[in-house]
Amino acid sequence: MLVYSEGIKKLRKKILAQMGCAYCQMNDYDKALKNLEDSFKMDTSDKVLLQDLEQVRRLQKAFILKEKGDKSLCDGNAHLDIKFYNKALSMDSILMSSISYRASALFLKEDFMSCVRACEEILLTLSKSQSMNISPKNQVEFGGIPPQGSKER
Repeated sequence: MLVYSEGIKKLRKKILAQMGCAYCQMNDYDKALKNLEDSFKMDTSDKVLLQDLEQVRRLQKAFILKEKGDKSLCDGNAHLDIKFYNKALSMDSILMSSISYRASALFLKEDFMSCVRACEEILLTLSKSQSMNISPKNQVEFGGIPPQGSKER
């Protein structure tokens, strides 16, 4: 068994966490969780990493629900897809693809007022991300996980 110095262990932990975040950005949640879990095993007292793990688990569940909603939308089942999008949003309230697809489903259902409210929700989320200097891409992919190097991380 190889014995690593503390410096190497810290570097390995950091690399695994960063790889986990990169896989999360690519919506590969299985690999993201594997890397984050391996990183967390190296320091189980790391509360920030534990929060990241919990967030990625929520994102994975929300993403699966969003995909089910997408399939229902493609199949023309507007009632079912709205339920999937709402469930996905209950897990990650700023998963903007769920908000926008839900708006599409509401439009197809001819529930125009709800569609307008969903579109307003998208604009509000985008304006908040711009005022906080967060790119919409990071916001969609990571939900509540602050970007690397930020003071909140």
